[in-house]
Parts: sequence; structure tokens; C-alpha cells
Amino acid sequence: MSLISQIYRTDTPTTPEQMFDLARTIWHRNKPGDPVVIWPDLMGNDFDKQAVLNAAAKQYGNRSKRKNTK
Repeated sequence: MSLISQIYRTDTPTTPEQMFDLARTIWHRNKPGDPVVIWPDLMGNDFDKQAVLNAAAKQYGNRSKRKNTK
């Protein structure tokens, strides 16, 4: 069973604070080569957020545009 599935079985995050706590828990349990969970919207500043988005786009390609449903 993977680390992420173990954590998600206990409680699925619903708030930004819970998402941050989940990411921190995974980070502390990570071993080299394990995935890193980062929610760009929870990053402390716009420069770091943009750097993460740029790195992800370079690695995986651009994300699709979502329609605003509100």
C-alpha cells in the first residue's frame, strides 16, 4: 500500500489547511525518488508559485483551460 493511499484512507483533506498538513506529512515521510505533493495555490509567494508552475509545464506540458463554473 502506498504512503498516499494510507494517508487518504484516514481522512481526505477538504480545507487548504488540511491539504497543507497532508503535503507536509508526505514530505516528511518521503524518500529520494518519491513524488512530492505541491498545491501551487498554497505557496507563500507568487515567485515560488510561478517557478513550480513553470517547472511542471516544462516537464508535463501545459494544463488544459477549465471553464469557470461559478
